[in-house]
Amino acid sequence: MTIEYPDIMGDYIDARQRFDAGGLHYICSLEPASIAPGGLTELLFLMQSSMDVPLEVALQISFPARTGRLGRSVQFETDQPELGINVAAGEVGLLRVPFKCGPDTLHGRYGIKVTFKATASGPGGRIRPLRSQGRLGRSLIRDPVGLGIAPIIGVGFVAEPQTRQILQLEVAGEPVTPEGDLALDFESLWTTDQLPLQRKAQHEVSDRRMHILHKLTADVLYAAFWQESQSLFEGAGVSLRVGESLFLARILAYTARTFLNTGDWADALLVPIWMEALRNDLPTGDPLWVMVQVGYEHLLRLSTAISFGLIDRAMGREVWSNEEQRGVTDLLSSTVCRGQGTLPPEFLYLPLILGGLAVAKEMTLPEEDLDHSLQLLAQAYRDRAAVFDGEVALVNDLFEQLMPAARR
Repeated sequence: MTIEYPDIMGDYIDARQRFDAGGLHYICSLEPASIAPGGLTELLFLMQSSMDVPLEVALQISFPARTGRLGRSVQFETDQPELGINVAAGEVGLLRVPFKCGPDTLHGRYGIKVTFKATASGPGGRIRPLRSQGRLGRSLIRDPVGLGIAPIIGVGFVAEPQTRQILQLEVAGEPVTPEGDLALDFESLWTTDQLPLQRKAQHEVSDRRMHILHKLTADVLYAAFWQESQSLFEGAGVSLRVGESLFLARILAYTARTFLNTGDWADALLVPIWMEALRNDLPTGDPLWVMVQVGYEHLLRLSTAISFGLIDRAMGREVWSNEEQRGVTDLLSSTVCRGQGTLPPEFLYLPLILGGLAVAKEMTLPEEDLDHSLQLLAQAYRDRAAVFDGEVALVNDLFEQLMPAARR
């Protein structure tokens, strides 16, 4: 029986629409897609082998021929317009090919043509399909990139067979002197050596699922996240007020229980956490300890995505773009969980506290006085009022709309 390998590609980029060339899934892009004359950009190729044998990948880059100032030929320069790389069976990698345009290049849009050819090293079979429905389904998560969901339960994709792409490059602005060299770089992001760890974590989670679900009740999670969040956010430069702690713990517990209670979603929450524990030889006997001490960062990222979805639903519109959401998610992860800098307090509220406020009626605890909890949050919010002026005035608008709804 053919075993379908995890879709690693979908965790690095929105790859629900991708391409396939001879058993190689890929997406290519220009970064940046607009440069000044004389400027430097990169062709980025994110590729994922769907074959159980090595692939020899050949790429050819064709630059447009146009005439520049004073009749001189426009020059696009790269070290290797034709190149080949070897991709191992099932491997996922990122290829960067820098190139620059001449300082006399006319302003305008230029089509950069890229041709792909992947040749299997021998007889083999597919380990990733051309089409996958995934198991995420409809959810509040608009953008699953970077959340660890795609490799575990899949988010769905279609790989269209295509061996040629034309990417549009805009040249505009005053001429510049390019900085950086033209050396290409290939970074391996995942190999099949990493698969046994995922399967071991999946096996352990599946075998102990009922025990894990029994231990991770809403009230137990709420209390544990309340306590753990105090020290983590303090380390990121944010001392939580009582009302803030209430609603931060609320959205964390809500997210955990939403995933645990929704069929296949439980694996998307638990398997990455158990993988991290096994990778670091940590004990997994106590599910609550594993969830809080090992899984806090993973849950924080999921909670951020869920919170944005809740805010969008409450407002009836997309408040922030996918790129902005990823930036906030990475900021929370790096400051709160990795000790890299301090967290501006507005990003505690947008989205996490506002997400907790959006589920105030759905996620209440036994004997909780919700009105009193809302009063404590309102006081904490007033204490930080000066923070939410200027560029982050959006927080004020959202808070003032969500608070009355929670009180009704």
